Amino acid sequence: MEQIKLTVNGLADSNNMTGAYVVVLSVAHSKKRIPVVIDATEAQSIAKKITSMDTPRPLIHEVFSISMRKFDITAEEVLIYKFEEGIFYSRVFFSRGEQHEFVETKTSDAIALALIFNCPIFTTSEVVDKAGVILAEDEKYLNSERYCFNLKEADLDALNQLMQNAIDEEDYEYASIIRDEINSRNKKDKNE
Repeated sequence: MEQIKLTVNGLADSNNMTGAYVVVLSVAHSKKRIPVVIDATEAQSIAKKITSMDTPRPLIHEVFSISMRKFDITAEEVLIYKFEEGIFYSRVFFSRGEQHEFVETKTSDAIALALIFNCPIFTTSEVVDKAGVILAEDEKYLNSERYCFNLKEADLDALNQLMQNAIDEEDYEYASIIRDEINSRNKKDKNE
């Protein structure tokens, strides 16, 4: 399995989901980006690392890395190996001397740990094909939920919520694209 390197490109609030943020990962040697919706805790750890911001006490991901280092355990790499039904699946690979193990984890935690341990983030071509998007240079993608979902992978509940958000924002073009996806699935279900 060929691994493709990712780098953290940016982080911003998700305007449409309370308490959610979007971290955008750049795909090496490509114009594609992978937007990942994350929670506030992970966003704070990521923001602290990419902006060199100071906090009076260590954040939870830092406490974890400090503890690991005290036992000579280090994170070697992160692999985002699957994207299915709108969910990313990730592993963090750790080592201690000659011993190597991996831990299955939320992608947002994996990204935060990669930044704290200063280790590379990789993915597969399949994940890039399913979740990667090409963003226009002038597109304010970091402030838009629009690019955080692969419509073909999202479930009907997520599509309905996304369509309502698009309508609320008066983005009728995008709402019609989502509506077409919902109708296509409903038609397919009736034919089966």
